[in-house]
Amino acid sequence: MKTRALRIGADVAQAAVEAAGLRKPSLKSALAFEGGVVLAKRLAKRGRYAAEDLMDEAAHRIKREPLRLASTIFAVGLGVGVMSGMLMMRNHHR
Repeated sequence: MKTRALRIGADVAQAAVEAAGLRKPSLKSALAFEGGVVLAKRLAKRGRYAAEDLMDEAAHRIKREPLRLASTIFAVGLGVGVMSGMLMMRNHHR
């Protein structure tokens, strides 16, 4: 077990030596890529948390003000219905 750990340590050290010998532009691009991946993961996590917060807030509002929600949905549906009816009549007269 100890020899295996030493062999793995030697492999890691060799990899570090080889990585240090890379040209600097390659190393810089690799670091930039890793930074971009970390940033993308962080933004995805923030987006997921924001979506969860939005869903929780919506559920809380629905429980707190159900009549306001129902009237808003009715008004939006009525508006969409009127607009689609107007567009159908306009296209029908042509």
